[in-house]
Amino acid sequence: NKQHQLRTLSALGAELLNTSFIDGLSESRRRYYVHGIVRRITSPEFVTEAGIRTDAIGQHNEPDYWRYHSPHTVWLKQVDDIIKGLHRHGFHGPAEQLEIRALNTVNISGTEAELFYVDDAGQTVYDPANRRGYPSPRVFAATDNPEEIQTWTASSTAAIKWDRGHRDPRVATRSSGAFEDEIMRQIPRVRLITSAAEAARLRAAAPAWKVDRQLGQARERALMVRSNQSPDIWISPGSQGV
Repeated sequence: NKQHQLRTLSALGAELLNTSFIDGLSESRRRYYVHGIVRRITSPEFVTEAGIRTDAIGQHNEPDYWRYHSPHTVWLKQVDDIIKGLHRHGFHGPAEQLEIRALNTVNISGTEAELFYVDDAGQTVYDPANRRGYPSPRVFAATDNPEEIQTWTASSTAAIKWDRGHRDPRVATRSSGAFEDEIMRQIPRVRLITSAAEAARLRAAAPAWKVDRQLGQARERALMVRSNQSPDIWISPGSQGV
């Protein structure tokens, strides 16, 4: 039961941008923390085709399966919180790039899923259960098959659409200065998918994947044993689905 500091690089810190937690600091200290958070969360460690990874990719302690919260998951509710935080601090260009990723993800997948899996390269797994029935899908070990419709995803994407519809479209093209220009150079640009036909074409062309939950759960149990945790307390919070 010894307490120790967690050193995992997580997207949770970026959610502070959408709070007043650091508003009371001096201008120089506030800028120091805001710039540090923004630079990290928009780096290749976090940015993917679908949005922001829950944890940074490439850390030494990654297990051999894709966990419910991990470098291989993107939660659009969290992405929406980060988007709001970026707008709050005047970084509209990076925020818009995340908005486009979130909207493209739900449009191409045809779902507002609980979460979206992404591979090491940041490509989105649009159909983790391989419901399209494609032959020879790439199999990956993970503990969960995300629910296809989840309210927090639906409400987040609806909020993004509402905000975009009520915002001056010129805002995203106005840089706040040299720091935002630096940030925009490290984010690969994507464009918004605007037609159902294009979304369907991209969905059909996406690589086929198939989640192996049995293998993922077995590996999680083994990890807990190695970590001196009882596998009897193992629970998979998103274990519904097929």
